[in-house]
Amino acid sequence: LLAAAFALAVPQGARAQPVSEASGPDTYLLFHLGALVPQGDLSSLPTGTTFGGLFGARFNQVLSFEAGVALDHARSDGAVRTRLLDIPISVSVAARLWMKQGELAVYAGPDLHMATLSVDTDSGLGESTRTDTFFGGHVGVRAGLNVWPTTLVGLDVRTSFAQARFGGSTRVDDTRIALTLGYRF
Repeated sequence: LLAAAFALAVPQGARAQPVSEASGPDTYLLFHLGALVPQGDLSSLPTGTTFGGLFGARFNQVLSFEAGVALDHARSDGAVRTRLLDIPISVSVAARLWMKQGELAVYAGPDLHMATLSVDTDSGLGESTRTDTFFGGHVGVRAGLNVWPTTLVGLDVRTSFAQARFGGSTRVDDTRIALTLGYRF
């Protein structure tokens, strides 16, 4: 009888907290797969592909810190074949709004890019390949829906700004539109 009285006295929220709320896990993994839209000086390249992942840690209920890596690839065929391969390593600060059904986040931070630009023509001169490592920045927005208490599926839109030295100053800006799969633990 005493246990039943105590159980009724304890507020409902103190008995069990769903994992998907802000009081849940402090760390998470997020993987993305999607389209890369080159902009800047390489805007003539067609839409490419991107995939990668990140590790995040929640600092408090609103702010998270994230570190990620991706593999971005775009190429054009024809008389002049151009290929861009970029590996951005990023660090972000994310402002997150957690809801029982999912989350919404906006984020920004710096990137370290390791990129290769290859150009090959039909003129018989061979392929010209330039490699550079450079810094840039990014901003983005991400939304995710809970499909399980610890798993989210969503959409990520991110724009990166960077300038490489492929034999001259080259703007290597892009927009990434990707599906995401997140796991909180």
